[in-house]
Formats: sequence, C-alpha cells, structure tokens
Amino acid sequence: MNSLAGAVDQALVPVMAVIFCGYIWRRLTPAGIDALVMRRVLGALVMYVTYPALAFSVITHADLDAEMLWVPGLTVFSIFVGALLGRLVVPLAGVSGRAEIGAVILACGFGNLISMGIPVVAAVFGVAASRYAIYADIMGLAPLLWTLGFWIALHFGSSDSEKASPSALLGRILKLPPIWAFFIALGFNLAGISLPSGIDKAADMVGQATMPCMLLTVGMSLSLASVRRYPRAIAVVAVVKLMLIPALVLLVGEFILGSSEMVSATVILAAMPTMMATIILSEEFGLNTELLATLMVGNTLLFFGTLPFWLYLLVA
Repeated sequence: MNSLAGAVDQALVPVMAVIFCGYIWRRLTPAGIDALVMRRVLGALVMYVTYPALAFSVITHADLDAEMLWVPGLTVFSIFVGALLGRLVVPLAGVSGRAEIGAVILACGFGNLISMGIPVVAAVFGVAASRYAIYADIMGLAPLLWTLGFWIALHFGSSDSEKASPSALLGRILKLPPIWAFFIALGFNLAGISLPSGIDKAADMVGQATMPCMLLTVGMSLSLASVRRYPRAIAVVAVVKLMLIPALVLLVGEFILGSSEMVSATVILAAMPTMMATIILSEEFGLNTELLATLMVGNTLLFFGTLPFWLYLLVA
C-alpha cells in the first residue's frame, strides 16, 4: 500500500495539479491571452522544440534492446484493438451517423502518449522510463495516426482522396520533428558517439519542459459543460479506452514476455485517455468534432479514477 501511495503521490497528484493550472488559465485568461491561443503556442513549442529535445536526450542514453520493438508492437496491438472495439460498441454509445461512428473509433483507438503518458510513466518508473513512451509514440502511434487514423477519418467523414494519398501521409510523418530527433539520436547511440556535456545538458533541460507544457494544454482543453451532452457515449468509450484495452495489453504482454517494468509501463500507456491530435483528423475530414472533443474530455476526467487502479495492479 505504501508503494501505491507513493506512486499516486508522484504520478497522479502532480499531473492533476498541472492540468488544474491549465484549466484555471482557461477560466481566468491571465494577461488577456485566450486559452486557445496559449494552447496552440504551447503545442507548437512542444512539437518543434521540447519533445524533439526530450527524444534526443533520452534515446542517446538508452540501452537499445528488444524493448524498442516490443513496446511499439504492443502499442500497435492496443490501437488496432481499440479501433475494432470502438466500432463494435457504437450502438451501446447511443450515437448514430457516420461522422459520430468515426469519432467514437478514434476516441477508443488513439491514446495521449505524449501529454499524459510521458509524465505519468516518468513519475512512476523514473525519467529514463520516458523512453517507453517515446518508443510507443514515434514507432507505434505516430505512423498509425497518420495512416489508420487517416483512413478512419476519410472513410467515415467527407471523401478527399488527395488528402489521404500515400505521398501526403508520408509527407505528414516526415514533417514531424520528433521523428527526425529520434532517428538522429538513434544513430548517435548506435555509433557510440558521445555528445559534449553542455549540449547533452541543454537537450535534457529543454526536454524536461515537455511534460508541464503538454499537461497545461490538457487543462486548457477541458470544458466541463460539454460532458453533460453525451454521458452514455463517455461511459462506453471510457470502459473501452481506460479499462478493456490496457487489460488486453496486460494479458498479451505478460503471456509473451512475463512481468517486467517494460510491460507495466506499456500497460499504463495503453490506459491513457484519448489524444488531442485526433481532433485534427476530425476537423479535416468532417467527423463530429464536438462529440470527439467531449469524449476526450470525459475520459480524461475519468482517467484520474482509473489510473490508481492500474498503479495498484502494476506497481503496488
């Protein structure tokens, strides 16, 4: 029980506190800066500066072994299972229409590995464990978001074959700075090249800003009023995304690999709420963005109730 209390204190409390600060910003708009503007600025800062620095800092020092394949492999499994379950539970969610079906599938399939996964895993297992979230995001989630996610949004939304062409999808992936940072760092690691201590420290300092910046954007995205519109859909998606998917990842992971920090961290990552980037696909292809945003907010709030369960099961 002490280890559970410690895990909650180190992982859940700080995450909730920083998210709450973001929510307060949304409510009070300090300095007259709207939360939407601030969220976009922080999102751009993370995508182009802090997250590439974090990926570079962590991967250059990581011990490269089979976990580089297993973590993204289990993540890919969780995304496909989530998308499939999302399609199956649509009748239970009480929504209809192709735009709504697509929103539910995206909400069930794609988890928030950067904004919430990295801070939680780092808090529970140490900063070095951030590599699990980075492996899962860059080698698992990112390619599927811009391929499977694109196909789901295209299929259930408006048709635009040009937006979903192979060259367009590849272009999206190659334009992501964390992808470049990851593979450059991987090259340095494999070649045994050590960075000057000052550069290494700078990358670490900048990378550490990723966690608070992204948690603030989660808080700035929360709109409690929207939760009252789709309570049934929120409950159904939360059961799938926060409980069933991580349970399946746990069963498969322990069956194949046994109990380990890597499996536990991957299960916690699978238990993350819906990622904010799904909104981009929803708006681009005409899904029900209001529903998707509401599902994201709803299972983000419920995540604070389900995370202690997974911490108790995996850490205590």
